[in-house]
Amino acid sequence: MFSFKDYIPLLTEEKKPARGILHLPHPSESAFHNRRGAVGSTLSKIQNVINGKAPLTRKIDDRMSFQAIRDEQGRIGVKYKGQGATYNFSPEDIKKQHSEKPYIAGPLLNLHKHIHKILPEGPGEYQGGYLSSLNDRTEEDGKIGHKPNTIRYSVDKNSTEGKKLAKAPISVVVHSRIDASGKASPLEAGALKEHPDVHVMSHVVSDEERKIPAASKRKALEHIAAAKKLAKDQSTNHHEGHEETLLRYANSTVDTGEKPSAKGYTKFLQQYHQKKIDKVKTDKAKAQKTETMRAAINHVNDNLDKFDKTFEIHHHIHQATQAVANTLSKTAHGGYSHHIDGQEAAGEGFVSGGMKFVPRAFTEANRKRSAEFKAAKEQKSVL
Repeated sequence: MFSFKDYIPLLTEEKKPARGILHLPHPSESAFHNRRGAVGSTLSKIQNVINGKAPLTRKIDDRMSFQAIRDEQGRIGVKYKGQGATYNFSPEDIKKQHSEKPYIAGPLLNLHKHIHKILPEGPGEYQGGYLSSLNDRTEEDGKIGHKPNTIRYSVDKNSTEGKKLAKAPISVVVHSRIDASGKASPLEAGALKEHPDVHVMSHVVSDEERKIPAASKRKALEHIAAAKKLAKDQSTNHHEGHEETLLRYANSTVDTGEKPSAKGYTKFLQQYHQKKIDKVKTDKAKAQKTETMRAAINHVNDNLDKFDKTFEIHHHIHQATQAVANTLSKTAHGGYSHHIDGQEAAGEGFVSGGMKFVPRAFTEANRKRSAEFKAAKEQKSVL
């Protein structure tokens, strides 16, 4: 158990260190690290998932990520996940801190009212996702479901799970326990208490659910072997100063459908830096940023073969990850069906070894939704 004094910095300091899970990388991102051994470590983690040697949990597409704490005095505090957020120990705290953000205040008020009913006894801190309230759920074709964010999750309304979802005031997933140092670890099955007021979507993947068919396993292992071979003698020095833009470029190809390459990356750098140049006003600032652009592009042109190999490594890690994620989406759905914009879809994916295994179909749908939301916001600002 943790002593309340361990949480004093969390509750009193103006600047707080990040606690819990703030970002989970995709395995393929390791191909862009400026750290030798990053790729090998990632490939080992993928193999551990394939062989059933690593803990595996479902990633639930929540409405709002939150953290909850029970202190040594038994007080319950809740906050949305994010740096700068502080714990609210009463409805008054929530209203004071989030009076202008009802989309945060509403879920937090519901959480503060109900989350203590399922938390383990004694002091502890937890992280999870808020999914829905009673008003957010609807029935379709004999199933009851909710759509916290991009995915609509549905389950037979007459099933035990469906009956719980139909009656509980709130639905959540609580996936992590946060220790006194702020590190998060997966919350084990059975750790939470049962209560009819709180429907809990299970994040734990059972041994039976995680079995991967031979064909998918073989495909993943072939890509792992190819990535290992390419990475064996590959230096990472050429990545220095390019880690962020390499990742931005790779993410942009999800929308364009192109296969990442060194030539494609140079085009991206041209556009990326030109936007920065166009934003500044003085000739001096424009000249400085133009020189930065030239240096970045020249560096890639001087190391085309190395960057192409980097993208090949990224490709094979991505393909291995997809082979695992797509297969698990069919077997480890937790009893729920998933729909995006009315079409049957995969779930958000899985988490293991501090990385997320996300099916490409979800990534594409989520990026499309984000782009539409951004466009609508920009249109509203113009009006």
